[in-house]
Amino acid sequence: MTAPTDPIPPPTDQTPEAKLTRNIRQVCRRVVRGKAAAGNWQVTSQLFLRIASVVLSSLGSAGVIVDKVSGNLPNETGWAFWGSVVVLLFGILLQVANEFRIAQIASDSRLLAEQCALCETQLENMLIDENPMDPVAGLLRKLIELTENARYNTVLPAMTPEMEARAESWATTLISANKAHWQLVDRRPRRTGSAKSSLPEPPGPSGSPKAG
Repeated sequence: MTAPTDPIPPPTDQTPEAKLTRNIRQVCRRVVRGKAAAGNWQVTSQLFLRIASVVLSSLGSAGVIVDKVSGNLPNETGWAFWGSVVVLLFGILLQVANEFRIAQIASDSRLLAEQCALCETQLENMLIDENPMDPVAGLLRKLIELTENARYNTVLPAMTPEMEARAESWATTLISANKAHWQLVDRRPRRTGSAKSSLPEPPGPSGSPKAG
């Protein structure tokens, strides 16, 4: 009877550790890219518009009060006049911004960045486990679905070399800090060689002469 052949080792890039590290790097890339959405110019623009709106509205209100107290005539120019002009122009600017969906894009950008920041924390917590393969794979699927969503895909910034470098550095740090306690299990079925054995030949028909 021949001895069964040893299991064929999986390719290097298909070992449990290789698959886990690949998924970690993919999660890091998507998290870094998603968090960068907070830097979209629409976010800064909306913040400026909101601050300016509060300030100018306050100035306009103060101007109206001063005008009423001082008793300026309607044809005179004062706080009320210039305050009203500025507020009117700013209102027009806000309407233009709404037409270009600046507020909506800014809101979606911030929400995407917040969700990716949450995924960042989840990834770091997952890697404490002895076998984080399934949780990390699930987190990667979650990020893929998030970034493929039409609402968030439109605000997702393009990947830059700086983002790539930051994601790779982060992934390398996480892997180095956690890999020592991993006990990964390869759940893929392994191929084994077919064991051949010397089986006895089936008996011949009854009454057949025996070989001398």
